[in-house]
Amino acid sequence: MTILPQARAMSRNELKAFRATGLDPVFFDSTGDNQLSFLKLTVLGNDWILDNIYKDHDFDDVPNNQLVELAEKTFRMTYGLEKEVKNS
Repeated sequence: MTILPQARAMSRNELKAFRATGLDPVFFDSTGDNQLSFLKLTVLGNDWILDNIYKDHDFDDVPNNQLVELAEKTFRMTYGLEKEVKNS
């Protein structure tokens, strides 16, 4: 069983590198002539986060849903976004 690393925010340099790839969904322009759909951008961005922020970890046998959660948590932490709290 693979133990996932603790999620962490990206450093400023890591975020700049992420943005340089064009995969940061914060800059997605839904009005322009986009070659990438928002969903595809998100998937590619998640892969970039896993490959570059957690490059010392082998995720080959980890279920994808766990990796999506780790990448998205990293993104939210980087931008200071809290996970939505559901009403009980």
